[in-house]
Amino acid sequence: MSGLEEASAIIGVVAFVVDIAGKTWNFLSKMKSAPTEAFDIAQDLYLVSSICVKISLILDEKDEMFQFAYKTLQKLCLEIDNLNLVGQKELEKIISKDTEGDTRIEKNSKSTRTSVTKRYIWAWNDEQRKYLLGRVESAKSCFLMLLKQNEFKYFKE
Repeated sequence: MSGLEEASAIIGVVAFVVDIAGKTWNFLSKMKSAPTEAFDIAQDLYLVSSICVKISLILDEKDEMFQFAYKTLQKLCLEIDNLNLVGQKELEKIISKDTEGDTRIEKNSKSTRTSVTKRYIWAWNDEQRKYLLGRVESAKSCFLMLLKQNEFKYFKE
């Protein structure tokens, strides 16, 4: 596989993962609480970040558009960490208070205890979800722009 083919393949994977991430966030943003499977979105976004590291070895790191896309994803992953901390605190409040049947989780359920060790995306409020969805869409746009470059001027031979 040539450097150009490898770069194209990696960019394609990034675009696919970011697209899946965007669709999942769109789904999450319309829900009051997300299903357990939604925790996987954080791992997907970290996968995007790790792929970006590989891209940086192939693409011209001095290119402005690449730098913007790369930095956007770095910030996105950092924001996920920060929002997870907020979500964890919200989740702990819900678990610790007495339930009256109006909360999203059962105080002593096995799934709740398991969820505490996972990502807390579904515990975020709507404003946080919409903000992060916007950041995902921004990152997605950057990589789709890279994919549309017919002249491959962003690739090293």
